[in-house]
Amino acid sequence: MQPFTVTLQLADRLLAEQALWLNPGELYGQPGFLRINLATQHDRLNEATRRLIQGLSSHL
Repeated sequence: MQPFTVTLQLADRLLAEQALWLNPGELYGQPGFLRINLATQHDRLNEATRRLIQGLSSHL
């Protein structure tokens, strides 16, 4: 598997594989970072965290 060169690629992959919407830092002039919206219910945050960990661990 190819490493990610920009967070835009990582955000696209997490959307496709884990149904997670993360804003890549490139959109805000901060390459190398992801922006996560935390304005939701705790159970949804727990599920999103689980999917984020799963998605990231499959690409390490």
